[in-house]
Amino acid sequence: MIDTKQWSEALLGKLQAHFGDHLVFAGIQGSRARGEACDESDIDFVAIFEMLDANIIRQYREIVATMERSDLACGFISSRAALAAWPRHELFQFVNDTKALHGSLLDIVETPTKNEARQAAAIGAASLYHAACHLCAFGSMQSPDSDYDATKALFKNAVFAMQAHCFAQGSNYPRSRTELERILENRGWNEEYDILRIGRDEEALRAHSVNKLCDMIISWSERIMTTYTESPRSLSSAKSAKPTMSKLRS
Repeated sequence: MIDTKQWSEALLGKLQAHFGDHLVFAGIQGSRARGEACDESDIDFVAIFEMLDANIIRQYREIVATMERSDLACGFISSRAALAAWPRHELFQFVNDTKALHGSLLDIVETPTKNEARQAAAIGAASLYHAACHLCAFGSMQSPDSDYDATKALFKNAVFAMQAHCFAQGSNYPRSRTELERILENRGWNEEYDILRIGRDEEALRAHSVNKLCDMIISWSERIMTTYTESPRSLSSAKSAKPTMSKLRS
């Protein structure tokens, strides 16, 4: 298995030798930053340059191609200005999930806030809700395995919304699945815990029907969206709502 630390430091050394001070930040993210990688896991490398164009990207690509197992390399490339202007709800996850090797992201962007965590949780939940509904309605009837693969991806992506949700509710940001599991247990969040557990266990995933799995994601993501998103229409409807029969009888 590739030693992620050695690989990343070797690539960083080559980039600094070639680009010098033009490279303002480098880091690693994803499963290798969390210590949860397997042999074939991607190496998500982050490189931020003072400025960026196609020529610099081509040079970067050529340097990465010299690395052992360059086929595993992927990640994020940006200019300083583009990253500084990035939507804040996406920067929340990006900043918290990136392990710095050179420079500091907080020299480029501001420290993520709980408000941005709420936005990240709501937008992440909305994406999950749509994807689960689409899979349930239009999934392949001829290839159940492809539906299970898509469902597994839903459960994996739910983790990112959960991380934002935990931070928005006052917990420290859980950088690993183990930290997240501990927070969910301590808070007694059984629905989130079940999604995390099933997403980590292929056998547990396939013990349920695709419809049941989609139902879990749909139910949870709707709850997260309604927790963090106040619709003007729903608020006005609540204010003008007529008394229910049970209230009239009381």
